Amino acid sequence: MEVREIRVEFKKTVSDGDYGNETYAVAFTVALDESADYLEFASELSGQASDVVLERLKDSTSEGVRSALETPAEREARWKREQFYFFGCRDPREEPSPPLLGDDDPF
Repeated sequence: MEVREIRVEFKKTVSDGDYGNETYAVAFTVALDESADYLEFASELSGQASDVVLERLKDSTSEGVRSALETPAEREARWKREQFYFFGCRDPREEPSPPLLGDDDPF
């Protein structure tokens, strides 16, 4: 049997954690010449399709969808950034420093 064309589809649905979800799908079709290795092309196309879908979902307007796609390392880095901005800590394991009270503070 001679393979002349390869079609690869990739679809992913991600929950936003609030009763909604977002789906993105992509399909590639490639015509092959007789000397092409169809398994190599299929593998390459699968990887590209997956990359396109995941990048598109990572740009979602839904924070829940973007968060669901984070790796544990990305989630921890985001948590550390949020701790710094919310509590003024350089290291999230540190206790937040109390606010400085000036002479003009009414309390």
